[in-house]
Amino acid sequence: MRLAGTVGFLLTTTPYMAVVLYGPALALSSVTPLSIPTSILVVGIICTFYTSIGGIKAVIWTDVLQCILMFLGVIMVIVQGIIEVGGLTQLWKINESGGRLKFFNMKFDLYNHDNFWNVMTGTTVTWSACYCVTQTQVQRYCSMGSHQKAKRTLYWNLPGLIILAIMAILCGMVIYAKYHACDPVTLGLIERHDQLMPYFVMDTLSKYPGLPGLFVACVFSGSLRIVNLAISKGLVSTETAGESYRQGVSKSFSLILASMHCPPLRIYNLMTIRIKMLGRKQSLRETSFAPEVEECIRATTLWWQSVHMRRFMRFCAFLSLVSVSLNTSYTFSRHPVLLYITFIIDIFVTLVFSAEFISKIHSRGLKVYSHDRWSQFDAVMLFCLYISLTLHVFEITGHVKPFSPTSILRAPRPLIMVRLVRVFLSFSMPRARITQIFLRSSQQIYNVTLFFLFFLSLFGLLGVQFFSRLDHHCVMKDNYTDTHMPSIQHLAIPDTYCSPIVSRGHQCPPKMICVEISNSSGYSGFDNLAHALFTVYQSASQEGWSHVMYAAMDSLDAFRAAFYFVTLIFFLAWLVKNVFIAVITETFNEIRVQFQQMWGERAQITTEATPSTLVGETQWRLIQLTDSDTQSRAPRIIKAVISTASFQIFIMIVIVANAMVGASVKFEHSGRPRDEFYKTLYPLEVGFTILFDVEALVKVWCYGYRPYIRRSLHKLELFLAIGSTIHIIPIFYMSGPLVYFQVLRIFRLIKASPVLEDFVYKIFGPGKKLGSLIIFTMCLLIVTSSISMQLFCCLAKYEYNKFQAFPE
Repeated sequence: MRLAGTVGFLLTTTPYMAVVLYGPALALSSVTPLSIPTSILVVGIICTFYTSIGGIKAVIWTDVLQCILMFLGVIMVIVQGIIEVGGLTQLWKINESGGRLKFFNMKFDLYNHDNFWNVMTGTTVTWSACYCVTQTQVQRYCSMGSHQKAKRTLYWNLPGLIILAIMAILCGMVIYAKYHACDPVTLGLIERHDQLMPYFVMDTLSKYPGLPGLFVACVFSGSLRIVNLAISKGLVSTETAGESYRQGVSKSFSLILASMHCPPLRIYNLMTIRIKMLGRKQSLRETSFAPEVEECIRATTLWWQSVHMRRFMRFCAFLSLVSVSLNTSYTFSRHPVLLYITFIIDIFVTLVFSAEFISKIHSRGLKVYSHDRWSQFDAVMLFCLYISLTLHVFEITGHVKPFSPTSILRAPRPLIMVRLVRVFLSFSMPRARITQIFLRSSQQIYNVTLFFLFFLSLFGLLGVQFFSRLDHHCVMKDNYTDTHMPSIQHLAIPDTYCSPIVSRGHQCPPKMICVEISNSSGYSGFDNLAHALFTVYQSASQEGWSHVMYAAMDSLDAFRAAFYFVTLIFFLAWLVKNVFIAVITETFNEIRVQFQQMWGERAQITTEATPSTLVGETQWRLIQLTDSDTQSRAPRIIKAVISTASFQIFIMIVIVANAMVGASVKFEHSGRPRDEFYKTLYPLEVGFTILFDVEALVKVWCYGYRPYIRRSLHKLELFLAIGSTIHIIPIFYMSGPLVYFQVLRIFRLIKASPVLEDFVYKIFGPGKKLGSLIIFTMCLLIVTSSISMQLFCCLAKYEYNKFQAFPE
């Protein structure tokens, strides 16, 4: 198999080398009077001589210089071409008007070379073969010191490959923009289209001495590099694959056979007297590369366990979440290009997760993989991705109409965000203890749920009995007849409910009459038990309940509606909700106690100064010592003043006064400029800022900068003082962001009071825990919003736009 693979590799390299030699020969024939056969002969001689005098190290160093030269030549052509056509904007317009920029041609046609499917299939097969199975890449991988170095090299190679592809595309765009109105082939200036690039160079760069030669050097650099590399890999392939087949054959003859696959050496066989020198300088070892290959294969079986790949997988999960958040018909109608961008993102993410899925099953086995809970979740998410991808294809081809209910199939996809946060969900606790906690909490939640359902049913039944159907409205007398019932257009503005009984409820004003209108009341009301339960639930959530209460007060006795809704809000919106919160809090508190060893003890609020006990006075007392007590040049009386409680209280009073002055500003819609409202406030703000700046400077003088900056309170003081000083500069005073330095001064009260700081700490907890809770809430909001959007985005065609896009 090794020999067959080597022979196949050499056979595929031979025609490729012929194409490589044709490029510089074509360029040479364009800038010189030489014919193409003569140019091929010259290029072959140069390549043979160049290859025979260099070893592996020489190839590496010359490759760097040749790569730089190639990039310079292509950049030179692109820059001059853009100048010739009139700039990037003109270049883009010409190519776009000529139909050269086809980004997303989704038509499936095997005879059309530039549609999406053929390009994706061709590039995938080509680059997979180039980077995965060719002996060139395998030899490069095995030459690296470790698996991590090989991957790092591929990562570094990717940006260069992308840049080179973009430069090649730009070259094609430049040549088309230059000759789109006058084809050189049609005019007889050149014979074939493969001569366009050299002709363009001679046409545009010949007026600059030396630049056509630089272009030829650029092409030669690429050819020399590839020819040299082909001979080197041919030698290595023959050396590693033919050990068992060349018994009794000399090394020189085997090297000659290896070099026979290269066209220049095949043409100039007389120059093979240098083969022994070539074999010596290549420094080939008489060992097989099979162990290194096997080591690379073993190293790549667990590629998904590396830190970088885990981060990359989380990034892919984030891309999938962004894609599904943009995947609505309304969003595509506003931005059509997103239809194809999300499709490409979904294809990329699906391929990555499919590779991970196959690799895990191959390494672990299907039975072990299926028993892991996280693996089951990953498999379900991959299945949802395939369903979404299939649906996306139907949407692009038009088989699924816009605003179709089939978008519900995408609803589970936002749960892929769990892959972003599940790294923080791992914990260690005995399974029996976890079961006990959940059993106890589930019983409490069950009791609270029964409590909630009892009051929900009770108030639903009472609502039906108290109010029933509310359908009496005030309408104009002129619009009312016995044979014509008034419609919604005849109602009062605003619509007013009324009571047909004069002794109770709201009565219509003059020239209006109370009429029963049998129109649809929607889902809010007490027409039946189902509507009543929904209305009670809506009222319990305190969403729009006041409108239903006022309608009931206008239609019936006011005290009846007032009593009903006051008790409903008390029991359902306040009592049940707080009981449920208490149960959840108790459950999490019990879990927190169990996790105490993992989370660690809560840090105690301690003073950041060093306490010291003094003896020799009538009583003991505590004072604060700093490192500057023996080094500071500040008078002791100033140190004593800023350390007293009176000074701290004075600063607190000033902070409160500053907050009150800032809150006293009042704006009036009188058309006056905004600056006039701050005429009296600005001098006061300058005075407060100077006072706080003096305070900070005096403390730095007394304590020293390093001891001063150690305390978090002093850091906050200095930060606010610097920001407030910048804010009072006239040109910055009306800027929005800098005003926060003034507003945040009130937070100094929290840091200055240990009791208040400890109280805030007990309520909100440490900053890390509070931040984690905020992030968790945001993630939950994003996931639920995306799921709701996919469930109800199809309702946008009925003018219900609450879920038509992610921002809504």
